[in-house]
Amino acid sequence: MGGILALDIARQLGWAAATADACRAWPRTQLEARGHDWSGVRSGSVMLAQPAATHGRLYAAFADWLADAITIHAPRIVIIEAPLPRINGGAEAARRSLGLSAVADLVCYRREVECFEAANNSVKKTFAGSGRAEKGDMLRACQARGWDPKDDNEADALALLDHSILLLRERRAWRPEHISAPLNRIMGGLARKVGA
Repeated sequence: MGGILALDIARQLGWAAATADACRAWPRTQLEARGHDWSGVRSGSVMLAQPAATHGRLYAAFADWLADAITIHAPRIVIIEAPLPRINGGAEAARRSLGLSAVADLVCYRREVECFEAANNSVKKTFAGSGRAEKGDMLRACQARGWDPKDDNEADALALLDHSILLLRERRAWRPEHISAPLNRIMGGLARKVGA
């Protein structure tokens, strides 16, 4: 087991994964300076379900996708954007967001992978300089780092990945030999353990 899988969970899922080696050598400038290629980082965006799909179909598609992603990327941590109550989206959007968060927690629990949430405004502030950054700002911040996300979902996942790795590095927590108690304390104020 190794790195981090960051998820911007929605019908159109954004994801970004980094191996343990890529996490240790983060950020990209350090990867390049140390002679690493960028192959330790992967990202993308995938449509989990069409807008007319039921919540159950969406949750099932996400559970299947996440289980496969954990098998492929073998992360030791999955980090998701904390679900926000959506005033404009109403009860349906809130139910969808909280349901997807619960599915992430369940799949990670079953696969024995730690699952954390990070506050959206903290991620935006760290990555784009403002907690109120818009989709275009996040895309531009990715491009400024040399990334070319295909949409804002992938950009948000890359931002979440960057935020998480930098937080772990700042707290000097990136050690492959431990994960549970020390990481729970380290992630403390900026992210909370899902299901705790």
